[in-house]
Amino acid sequence: MVIKMENGLVSVVIPAYNREGTIKRAVDSVLNQTYSDIEVIVVDDASTDHTVEVVNGYHDSRIRLVCQEVRGGANKARNTGIKNAKGDYIAFQDSDDEWLPNKLECQMDLMKTSGRPVCYCAYYYLAGEKKTIMPTEYENSDRYQNNLRTVLKAGNVVSTQTLVIKKDVLDLLHDAFFDENMPRLQDYDFVIRLIQVCDFAYVNRPLVNVYASEQSITTDSKAMYDAAARIIGKHSNFLDIYQFVNSIIGSNILDDDSDRLNVGLNTIQEKINKWGIDCKDLMLKRMSGIIKFQNELLLKQYMLTADNLTDGRFSIYGAGEIGREVYRSLKKRGLKPSCFLVTKCKGREYIDNIPVLSVDDCKNRSEMVIIGVSEKYQLELIENLIERKYKHFCVYKRM
Repeated sequence: MVIKMENGLVSVVIPAYNREGTIKRAVDSVLNQTYSDIEVIVVDDASTDHTVEVVNGYHDSRIRLVCQEVRGGANKARNTGIKNAKGDYIAFQDSDDEWLPNKLECQMDLMKTSGRPVCYCAYYYLAGEKKTIMPTEYENSDRYQNNLRTVLKAGNVVSTQTLVIKKDVLDLLHDAFFDENMPRLQDYDFVIRLIQVCDFAYVNRPLVNVYASEQSITTDSKAMYDAAARIIGKHSNFLDIYQFVNSIIGSNILDDDSDRLNVGLNTIQEKINKWGIDCKDLMLKRMSGIIKFQNELLLKQYMLTADNLTDGRFSIYGAGEIGREVYRSLKKRGLKPSCFLVTKCKGREYIDNIPVLSVDDCKNRSEMVIIGVSEKYQLELIENLIERKYKHFCVYKRM
């Protein structure tokens, strides 16, 4: 869809629940936009803290506070905000995030020149000290604008707080704007429906700071699996089911415990049986790939370490079969360890005239330690070294 775009009032909807510590940052970042024709609609979702008091502390005619007496969730709050909006355009902000000052100006200019009634942008994702730009190939406008539908078939790249939408377009959705029964992935569900009625414009630079939050629903993995199953049920004709399920598994396989992962995959499996896709098989393939990648990294790390060892200036943790194998392979290079380390030492022992010491008795904890034990004990030994403040170690991998 290409339509004539004019500048106009932008209604910015901010759902909030118990955000007294961050709501001011979010609201200020909207009020301080270089595009000034805005109204800010804060929808308080029955907060029990001082969120309402913080918002009422503003004396700015552009701000309206709408309070829901009963908590209904972020989706209901966004829908309430849209229904109360007076603007020609709708934008969304999250109550713990921050817009960069020129966000709206950049997006409104692009919407006007492109004639596209929806615009989103890249964003910074901040988790502690780590700062990542999303989407991962954010500068690729061809991928994220011209081929967005293909990208969305496998997973979402459009975050709600990056969107600006011509209000008339929302009428084309023909149902509730945000699915109030969607426990997670509500932005993905919304975007899937929106991309099927109009084209998106894309600003290929980050204009939003998205902060990781422990309070966020994104920490609830059960909600993720339930939402994924609901997405499949609603949008199977749009999705690339195989790629979507593979993406869900990939994003949770390392962060979730095995029990929750299995229960979650069973929930999804019920929705995809007719496509002949096996979640457990996909999980095993992903795990196999991860293990292979990890082993390759460990081998590279060990080879680099072995190339830089100094005779008599390293130790081997492990005096069994694998530890002795490490010793023989390094001995061929003319390298001998200062000692063999073991977790507990029964008495004075030597291997080829090299002392065997317990990790508690070894005085030199700055030299490199090569861990030479079977995989099932490697993590335990690494924890032992860390606990005892050993500074340098790597795991032996056969070449």
